[in-house]
Amino acid sequence: MLDRTANLTSVAEPAPGERQRVARRSLLRRAIDALRRGWRTLDRQASSSLTRRIVLLNIAGLFVLVISILSVSQFRAGLIDARVQSLLVQG
Repeated sequence: MLDRTANLTSVAEPAPGERQRVARRSLLRRAIDALRRGWRTLDRQASSSLTRRIVLLNIAGLFVLVISILSVSQFRAGLIDARVQSLLVQG
């Protein structure tokens, strides 16, 4: 008689590194699924053209605000460097 149970015992548990990789993949898959569900919910609630326009304008305004803050801070840093150079020359 042929014994087929010998092949079943050769199947071992995954190595610890493999187990960790599978867990990370599972976590990533769950995160992606949650983002998809959130996007579908947002899409259903924000299906109005007016809502989309309001959200788009708010995001554009926020983007302009961040860009202007970054550019002003760089300009201010340039002014500070010029003032330091001026004081070094005067000294």
